[in-house]
Order: sequence, then C-alpha cells, then structure tokens
Amino acid sequence: MIVGVLCITLRFPGCRSLKEKRASLRPLIAGIQHTFHASVAEVADQNACQQGVIGVSKVFSDKKILMRELSKIKNWINIKTCDSVLAIEEEIIHY
Repeated sequence: MIVGVLCITLRFPGCRSLKEKRASLRPLIAGIQHTFHASVAEVADQNACQQGVIGVSKVFSDKKILMRELSKIKNWINIKTCDSVLAIEEEIIHY
C-alpha cells in the first residue's frame, strides 16, 4: 500500500472573514473529493482569514499510478485557484 499526501497552502487576499474564506474553500474541497475520489480536509490556518491549508490523500498499490494521480490533482488545483497557491508539499508513504 502506498499513500500519497499533498499539503496545499492557499491565499485568499480578498477575504475579510472566516466565512468568506470557507465559502471559497468549500467548492475547492468538494471538487477534489468528487473529481478525484480523494480524502480532503482543511488542516491548518483555520482561524486565518486570508490563508488556508488543505490536506489531500490518496491510496494506491502502484506508485506510478499514484504519482500520476497526484500530478493531476496538483494541475487541477492550479487551474481552479488562479495563482492562489503559495506552496504544495508532497509526501509518499510506503506501508
């Protein structure tokens, strides 16, 4: 079993409240879950209005397939967020 984890830091410069930030994050999280059948959650900066961190994970038995899927997720996020991505950290865990 191979687990791929992405930690994505996003900025929301126009958001003035947590409610606005979460309204921006909700469709992004739902889109990743629906499109890629991945586990997604807001994992840090929950109380910061203009920045958020989401974690994404996928499990596969083949590393090549996992790497391809993580690449698709990263590309999709970059397209959907229009340059709001500050950083993407990737980790592969073998069990």
